[in-house]
Amino acid sequence: MLCAVAFLHNQDIVSLDLRAQNFVVIAPTDMPKGKWSVGTAIQRVVLVDFREAAKVGGTYRGGPISHVAPESLADDGHIYGVATPEVDLYSLAATFRSFITGEVKLHFMFYYSLRAQQSSNTYIS
Repeated sequence: MLCAVAFLHNQDIVSLDLRAQNFVVIAPTDMPKGKWSVGTAIQRVVLVDFREAAKVGGTYRGGPISHVAPESLADDGHIYGVATPEVDLYSLAATFRSFITGEVKLHFMFYYSLRAQQSSNTYIS
């Protein structure tokens, strides 16, 4: 997964849609039936779905709300910003977190609650 993202970034492309659903595991086709095992048979992990992709430095609008970087969230509730590798890295970290914990953490909800607290000058202790 990291190699796929590094390759994109080396081409000055940002995915803007990194999440588990967009990585596909390719198993070898020449394995004898019944002999396939995860530890020995996985050849590649492929990144798919580039509909949201943009050149580094370009602007974007939208993306997966469950894996969006906090800097991409605007006060008006929309997702947009400048496409940088850091945006992808945040999404990739959120993806790894979901692999480890088994849950998708909606970081944007915490972000919006913090913004609301800041604007009203009230904080939850």
